[in-house]
Amino acid sequence: MDNHLEKNVKRYALEIDSHSIEKLKTHAETFGFTFITQIASNVVLFELREDHDNQAKKRLDDFREAFPNEIISVSPYQLATVRHRITRATTPNKLSEALLLRKKRSSNLVCEPYYDSSIQEAWALGYTGKGVTVAVVDTGIEIHHPDLVKNMNIKLSFSFIDKNQSYITPQKTHNYKEFDDVTIHGTLCAGVIAAEKGNGVCSAGVAFNATLVGKCSSF
Repeated sequence: MDNHLEKNVKRYALEIDSHSIEKLKTHAETFGFTFITQIASNVVLFELREDHDNQAKKRLDDFREAFPNEIISVSPYQLATVRHRITRATTPNKLSEALLLRKKRSSNLVCEPYYDSSIQEAWALGYTGKGVTVAVVDTGIEIHHPDLVKNMNIKLSFSFIDKNQSYITPQKTHNYKEFDDVTIHGTLCAGVIAAEKGNGVCSAGVAFNATLVGKCSSF
């Protein structure tokens, strides 16, 4: 399966009556849909390849009309991306300046001391995670995050949604009104475990020398 969807391919997460999954899988191809995976007991992922513009909406409407009792709701699928929060007091120019200054900071200015459960004492004893591999089974990991990219092992990573060994970026569906901390939960957990230390970003994982493996198991 491709890492990125082609322009004429659309995916939809369908909330369904849990007893109807086999019925929908059997008849989906009649409407041009291909079953991809089951996300939960009552949520399944279907894919539609469009031959003409605006064909997806009609096919989706026809599919729902044919199974009004089986299909409860539909949410378009998309990949989640890392976003920066911009407050009312933050203009795009100020945000760019702040990010630029952050990149220029010396690693000597990283926010030491690190206040935690005697974490610096543990590091001094050599417990930094070196030689340890940690798998994070969650919503996926932003593999290009500056705090994580150095410690990521992509070859061992896997997405149970896309059945792909290398693309574990978090995913979401449009219709769920969620906060960023829902889809980036896996990235946050990975940062707590093995965020790089001394890279000019004010954070460090408790095992900053450990290797991270992402296992994307849900939206």
